[in-house]
Amino acid sequence: MDKESKELEVLRMVFAGMKEKYFTFDIDGDGTITNEEFRQVLEDMVGEPCPEEDWKEFVGKVDYDNSGTISFEEFLYALFLWFADDEEEEFEDDEKDEVDMAFALLKNRFKEVDLDGDDTISRSEFKKILDKVEPERKVQDSLVTKIYSEIEGASETKNISFKQYLYGMYLFVTNNQFH
Repeated sequence: MDKESKELEVLRMVFAGMKEKYFTFDIDGDGTITNEEFRQVLEDMVGEPCPEEDWKEFVGKVDYDNSGTISFEEFLYALFLWFADDEEEEFEDDEKDEVDMAFALLKNRFKEVDLDGDDTISRSEFKKILDKVEPERKVQDSLVTKIYSEIEGASETKNISFKQYLYGMYLFVTNNQFH
C-alpha cells in the first residue's frame, strides 16, 4: 500500500470511529451533545474531574456558536484539541496510534498550505489538500463546492478555519456523495 493510500485509509477509519463516538457521548439520546454530557464523558475518560476554569476555557474554544451543545463539527475540533500537541509529527512513525497519526496528518497538511500562518486556508488551498490526500483522483471544483455547502459558515470567497477544514476533510473522506 502506498503512502497516500495508507493515509486515506487511516483517515477513513479514524473519522468513522469519531462519528460513532459522537453518538455514544449523547447520553440522553436526543441527537446532540450538551456541554455537560461532553464534560462528563471526558472526565470519565481521564478518570478525574476537570477544574471549572479549565473546562470553561476548553468549551470556549470548542462551542463556537455558544449554543450549549456540541455539533459534530465542533466535536471533531474538540478531539483534535484533546489529542493534538504542538510538536511537528511525522506520519511515518508506525508506533503512533491511528488517531495520533490522523491528527498529525491533518495538521501537517493544513500547515503545508497555510503559508501566511493565519490559521485559515482558501478554497484553492483546500483543494490542494484534497488532491494530495487522494492523488489518483482529480478533485473537481464542483466537488469542493459541494463540500463547502455543507461546512457551516463557509463561502466561495471566504477562507475557512482549521475547525471548518476538519469537517470538510471528514466529509471528503467518509461521505460517498463526495466520491
